[in-house]
Amino acid sequence: MLLPLSVLAGSCVTSVYACEDDGQCPDGFCEASGYCSFTDVECGSGRRYGSFAGDGLGGTCVPDGGTSTGAEPTTGPIENSTMGPSGTTGPDDDSSSGRPTSGVVEMTTTGGGSSTSATATGSEASSSTGPPVERVDEGLIVLYRLDEGRGTTLHDTATLQPPIDLTIEGKGYEWTPDGLRFVGDASTVAGSNSSLSKLNDACLASDALTMEVWLTPEEALASGPPRLVTYSRDAGSRNASWMLGGNVDGGTPGWRGRTRVDPEEFNGLPTTVVSVDDGANGQLVHAVYVHEAAGFDHVYLDGELATSVAREGDFSAWNTAPEYRLGLGNEFGASNRPLTGTLHLAAIYCRALEASEVGQNFQAGL
Repeated sequence: MLLPLSVLAGSCVTSVYACEDDGQCPDGFCEASGYCSFTDVECGSGRRYGSFAGDGLGGTCVPDGGTSTGAEPTTGPIENSTMGPSGTTGPDDDSSSGRPTSGVVEMTTTGGGSSTSATATGSEASSSTGPPVERVDEGLIVLYRLDEGRGTTLHDTATLQPPIDLTIEGKGYEWTPDGLRFVGDASTVAGSNSSLSKLNDACLASDALTMEVWLTPEEALASGPPRLVTYSRDAGSRNASWMLGGNVDGGTPGWRGRTRVDPEEFNGLPTTVVSVDDGANGQLVHAVYVHEAAGFDHVYLDGELATSVAREGDFSAWNTAPEYRLGLGNEFGASNRPLTGTLHLAAIYCRALEASEVGQNFQAGL
C-alpha cells in the first residue's frame, strides 16, 4: 500500500507525467500541451487532463478544440530508435534499449533541501479527479500486495483458488509501511510450499505469462542477477524468472526476463534484457515482463514498452516437479541471487497483458 502524502510532513510533492504521443497515454490522448488526457463526458471537449498533467492542468477539462498528437499507440514487437535496439539473444549479449525518458516524475523536496523519490502514484494520486483506476483481473493467477506489515507469510490475494501463499525463509528482510524490504541476504527467500497446480494448469494451457512488480531497488547493478519473481528450482533450472542486475559472469546490468520454451535449455535462456544504471536506485518503478504465445517477449517500465524480442516455443518444456517453487527476492537451493530493495507488489498472469492493460495497472498504482 502506498504511503499517504500526509505522512510526508513539511514536504512539497510534485508529480508530472510528460508525453510525446498518444501511445504514451494508455487509453488516452497526448495533448498539444505535452500532457495526457482521458475521455470524460462531463467536459465540453469530451476529455479531461490526468492527475499527472503539469502547469496546473491536472484534473481540468481540455478546452474545446484541443488537439492531441494523433500518434497511434504502439502495439506488437518494435525496435524504438530513441531507446536503442531490442533486447539480447543470450546471457552475455546485453545490448538493449535504455529506460524510457518520459513518464511519471515524482520528487519530494525535504526541509533540508535534499530530494528523494515520493510515492504519489496510481489510484491514490488520481482519486481526486474521479474513481480510482482498477487493476486488471482477467488471467490473474497470484497477487501479493505485500501489505501484511509483520510475520513470515505473504498472502496470495488473487480470487483464483486455492491461494499460493509464500513463507519468508531467513532473517534478511524487514517490513516497511509500503512493502517488504530484502537486504541482500543469501539465505533469505520468500517461497511456496503448496501446490502450484493453478499456475501450471493456466500457463500450460495458454503458453503465455506476465510477471509484474512494483519495486524500489537499492542495488540495481548487483550481479546474480537478483531475483524479483521466480518459478524455479535453483540457479540453473527454471520455468520463468523476472530479475534485475547483471550476470555473475559479467555483462551489462539490466531488467532480465527468462521463460523456458526450449526443452533442451533448462535455464530459460536466452534472456530478454533492458539495460539499467544506478540512477534506478531509490526510485519506485513498475516493471513488467511478458511472454506471449505468438513468440515474443516484451518488457514494460512505468507503463511504457521498453523492448520486444522474438522468443519462439511453448511451455511444454516446463518442469512441474514439486522441487520447482514460486519465490520472491532470491533463488532457491544453494544459489546466491538475493535482492537488495523493497518489493511493494508482485503478480503473475497466465496470459500476455496487452500494452493498454500494463498501462492500466501502472495507472492503478499500488
